[in-house]
Amino acid sequence: MKLHELISLCEPFKVVPKDPADRHIGRLHQDSRNIEEGDAFIAIKGTQVDGHEFIPGAAMKGAAVVIADRLTPGLDDTVQIVVKDTREVAGYLFQAIAGYPAQDMTLIGVTGTNGKTTVSTLIYQALVRSGKKATLIGTVDTIIAGEREQSRLTTPGPDELADILSKSKAQGVTHVMMEVSSHALQQRRTHGLKFSVAAFTNLSHDHLDYHRDAGEYLSAKRYLFDKLDESAHAVVNADDDASRQMIGYCQAPIMWSGFNNKEAEIIRSDSAETVINWKGVELKSPLVGRFNASNILMAASVLHALGFTPDEIAKLIPECKGPEGRLEQVGDGQPVILVDYAHTPDALENVLQAVKSVKQPDEQLSVVFGCGGDRDRNKRPKMAGIAENYADRIYLTSDNPRTEDPQQIIDDIRRGFSKAAEFKEEPDRRSAIAMAIKEAPDNGIVVIAGKGHETYQEVEGVRHHLDDREEARNALAERPALKGKEAG
Repeated sequence: MKLHELISLCEPFKVVPKDPADRHIGRLHQDSRNIEEGDAFIAIKGTQVDGHEFIPGAAMKGAAVVIADRLTPGLDDTVQIVVKDTREVAGYLFQAIAGYPAQDMTLIGVTGTNGKTTVSTLIYQALVRSGKKATLIGTVDTIIAGEREQSRLTTPGPDELADILSKSKAQGVTHVMMEVSSHALQQRRTHGLKFSVAAFTNLSHDHLDYHRDAGEYLSAKRYLFDKLDESAHAVVNADDDASRQMIGYCQAPIMWSGFNNKEAEIIRSDSAETVINWKGVELKSPLVGRFNASNILMAASVLHALGFTPDEIAKLIPECKGPEGRLEQVGDGQPVILVDYAHTPDALENVLQAVKSVKQPDEQLSVVFGCGGDRDRNKRPKMAGIAENYADRIYLTSDNPRTEDPQQIIDDIRRGFSKAAEFKEEPDRRSAIAMAIKEAPDNGIVVIAGKGHETYQEVEGVRHHLDDREEARNALAERPALKGKEAG
């Protein structure tokens, strides 16, 4: 890209020097460590690090251009493009420099507190089974035309997003299914992208460690719908109170998905499958629980917005298994071990409610959970109350303590129990999982909540290997002597 084109895209209010000589500019980077001679560096202020601090280093490495929201003295040989907010232009710039790779693709974005990963995965799996070449960008994986990479963020940064879309274009991808987080929307990571369908699952208590309040959290998610034009479609959950606020400024046609509007009903939901009557067809899915029924219905509604008929959707949904780490069963079912990502009050209640609704009266339900460190502390006691309401046995442990004391997090959770509550504390997550599985009867059900697909535990800024599924298998291997006996 030529310098004059870059300047035009930025719409700056100042350029230094005033009339720089035009030249070819290399790649655009937001990480100064990747700068090579002739590249451009855009300084973005993050929650912990301000990219403007790295401008001198980028210039020393040979950056020909720096894009920032203020001038940096002493950069005599570097063109400085000053804009009001670098976040506002970054998404557009990365897409433009990549050649707008998504302009001929169908982009689908799903946002909401809970259900994003399940809904996105179901849609992606249905698209692939229908013969479409598709990409999935989400919390668990990024999959480009069948090639899988582990995701770092629910929604990548604008630079990585442009790379993923470029790779997708090269592979002939026609549909891109993307989870869109509130962080990504507030940080404008998806700027420069035109979504054909945007879907909203629900809104509940989460991320208030990042957003100032619930109103700001809602506004961040609403931005996805504010940017839709009349050629797009908005699919929203009719059963969630926040849906009408979500589409308050939406210009796209609205499609409602839910059970309260009487357009769908659950025929059956047991430990084997969920069956939903919808638009004259039966949607059958191996996913269980009412919250998953809502996810299934949302996925079906998005597919319908994309042009699939109800009959086509009814043939696709039964073959879609959903994502890893979402009520994922480990072992042979004695006891039943379920690993789930539920780490918010609403998600934990959904999971435990779903399991309790399908378990037999003589089956004991155990739950192992903790709460993340350096995150919203208000949800900790709420999760204790939910666990007490649904589970027969409770094991408090660590999630990702990050920089907090694990025992302090457990103490915060514990305040939500009633005086009559019975629970065990074990800050070491491996030991807590082993204890719960050892003490569970053969016909018990153990839900290990909070980390799901994650294969690490973050302590003091370091990620250590820890996979709940792996730990559950190890604990199950120690149970042969307990076979047929009531443990604990």
